[in-house]
Amino acid sequence: MMESKVGSLDVLSDEQVRQRAEIFLGSLPDDVRRDVEGKIQELKWHESLGLLSPEMYFGRKVLDWEAGMGGFSAAFYCLGASQVVAIDSWVDPAIVCKKFVELEHLTFIKTSAADFVKNHQDLAQEFDLIFSNTVTEHITDLPGAMSCLHGMLKDSGFYLNVHDNYYSPCGSHDHGFWFYGADNAIEFQGVACWAAQDKCAASTAHREKLQTQMPWTWNARLEARRNPEDCGSCPYYRRSQPWANLAYVDEFVETFDDPSFLTWKPGSSLNKITTFQLRQILVEAGFKVLNFHRNRCTNVPPADLIDAGLSSLELTTTTSVWTCSKN
Repeated sequence: MMESKVGSLDVLSDEQVRQRAEIFLGSLPDDVRRDVEGKIQELKWHESLGLLSPEMYFGRKVLDWEAGMGGFSAAFYCLGASQVVAIDSWVDPAIVCKKFVELEHLTFIKTSAADFVKNHQDLAQEFDLIFSNTVTEHITDLPGAMSCLHGMLKDSGFYLNVHDNYYSPCGSHDHGFWFYGADNAIEFQGVACWAAQDKCAASTAHREKLQTQMPWTWNARLEARRNPEDCGSCPYYRRSQPWANLAYVDEFVETFDDPSFLTWKPGSSLNKITTFQLRQILVEAGFKVLNFHRNRCTNVPPADLIDAGLSSLELTTTTSVWTCSKN
């Protein structure tokens, strides 16, 4: 294994960790290496904002909660964590890069946080740092999950949470229609067929791509509701507007026709909490918020959403980053 060649993490110097990371990254497939390098840069960016520091993870035990394919887990490994435990409730370690799961100091387990505490008591305790990236917006029982994480931290430990805001232009995760672009703007990904001479035909390729690659975003029922005679009532037109999840709230069920978009129902994937609600949940779980940062887009919110009582600050917050201590 890699460890037998480069030594134990908990006794390595900064230079030895750098060399060790260089060897590890060089062993990865190009696409995986680029992903991990990108994740390292994201963590370094958090450090530049004062949200994270090497003292929180270097030579320490880190939990990557809902780790997905493990990019951030590997990044913490490269940056010198002594032990990284990656848990995810749906990703099977068998599909994670083999170079990750072969590492002695990097452990992958398919489990929820609650089951991790229940079934892996030897591992699920005394973490120096718990990290979660765009996880908390998907958790239905968020108060319960936060209490669970709080119990896994050392008294001197920290929790770093990156939360994706539902109230941003693409906060519904309707990324087939809206996604991050240049100059901190969230950009339309489709085709303005309502302005084209051939109407629906102009967006055919985009709709077909959505049905194939993102079936939760576009389906046969929505396809049947297209109306080139009245584009304003067409679900494709509505979804093509920024903040569509808020602007068309009265027609939400018809416009966002998939269980994943519905609130607190079977198959739902978003809890739709506000930034303030997240702070309240963190505090009630016992965390102390030490630092907070809003990442914001440059899109201009519609006046009717402001008139409805939503603030420009919340509407332009794409993600929020929280550094918390246990006490």
